[in-house]
Amino acid sequence: MKKVIKVFFILFLLIIPNVTQAETNPLDPNNFTIHLRLHGRYDLFDTYRLNQFDLFTSTAQMDFSYRYKNIFGEIEFLNGSPSSPLTATSTSPTDNGSQNLFIIRRANLGVDFINTDQTKLTLFLGRDHNASSIIYAADAFYLLIATNIDGAPPLYSQDGVALKYAGSFDFGKINAAIGWYNNFPVSVVAGGTTTGTASQTSPFNISVIGMADNTFNSQAKTQAKAIAAQFGTYIKAYEDGVIELRSLFSMQGNAVTKVTSGSTYSARDTSNIEASLGYNYNNGEFKGGMWLQSVTLGATQKNNNTITSNSVTYQNDTSLINDDSFTVNTIGLGLSGNSKLFGFNSLLAEGDAISYAAGYQSVLGQKFSGGGGITNLTSFSNKTVDISYLNFAVGYLQGGYQLELNYIYAYAEKAIFPDANSIPQTKIASMLYLSGTMTL
Repeated sequence: MKKVIKVFFILFLLIIPNVTQAETNPLDPNNFTIHLRLHGRYDLFDTYRLNQFDLFTSTAQMDFSYRYKNIFGEIEFLNGSPSSPLTATSTSPTDNGSQNLFIIRRANLGVDFINTDQTKLTLFLGRDHNASSIIYAADAFYLLIATNIDGAPPLYSQDGVALKYAGSFDFGKINAAIGWYNNFPVSVVAGGTTTGTASQTSPFNISVIGMADNTFNSQAKTQAKAIAAQFGTYIKAYEDGVIELRSLFSMQGNAVTKVTSGSTYSARDTSNIEASLGYNYNNGEFKGGMWLQSVTLGATQKNNNTITSNSVTYQNDTSLINDDSFTVNTIGLGLSGNSKLFGFNSLLAEGDAISYAAGYQSVLGQKFSGGGGITNLTSFSNKTVDISYLNFAVGYLQGGYQLELNYIYAYAEKAIFPDANSIPQTKIASMLYLSGTMTL
């Protein structure tokens, strides 16, 4: 009997978290945290391909973090195949999109200079994936065509050093940060083509600019630098509600957009302003708000093999027919929630609910090229095209699991979207798909 009691006592000590030990032993298990996120999308219908009914996203995101007293470290991976689905026609591209099978999304470490219950001031060093403005809508807006920093693909994280502040007050919380980075990418929605071929296969995608100078990219570095600042606040509102405000500004000169060879670069000056304001009731039972973004891309420049003492000298790209600089403004409105708000839950199992979301987004001022080639359209180059998007979703929610039926619709002023043969010659695009997510 004594042996049994000893065994149970030892197990008790191992299982029950020991805070004192975690504070004194750097390798205590309580200092380590693991997060896992699984995500998949299944295409039921779209207007731009012939081979629907296929899985076009399947990813596993894993985060390992460590904190001991006032120091911390984090590494986050993304595994999967977020490839671009292609159409089985003679005019389709022969590649299979961007596979991105294994990506380091975050790899950083830091130290807290101040670490109290009310204030935290942290020096951050390494690769981050900043989270800024919130998109109050379903998966299609929140991730698929999201151009905010948080929605950028994992390949386009930011590498640098930053000073971060977090404060807790009676009214809520404040977060702020300012950083100096190797790169700070910006995103715009995809569409059009410069050649009139069937190279643009999905109207529901984004193009990211400013990736070549990050540390996990194999392309040569140009020493271009970026600065970014963030501010966010969470204010306690009526009953169990929170008012959420987030904002970000970033700027980078000569952000590399293309590397033709070891000494031939294309670059653009970039800047990004984004913000969101919304209301979150009872941890997402109802959320609603708006998001704004203004991305400026300067005219494309090339260095024409001019590199002196590790300094890259650029000139305007004389091959362009029209000036390709522009400022694209995005404004969106959305809401989401679940049936727990109305007391309607525990349908298939205790605690589950029906989820819903709807949103509208307008993209103004972005320039596209298209027409010509195999299209039935007169070619156009760097013309301003405004786009409107609608997104609706309904789904099933249980803890960290969510299954959504998503519908997204887009209308553009010019024919920049591909038709069923992947030829960009239509103004309208839509897609119906299933999105499944599990977060642990």
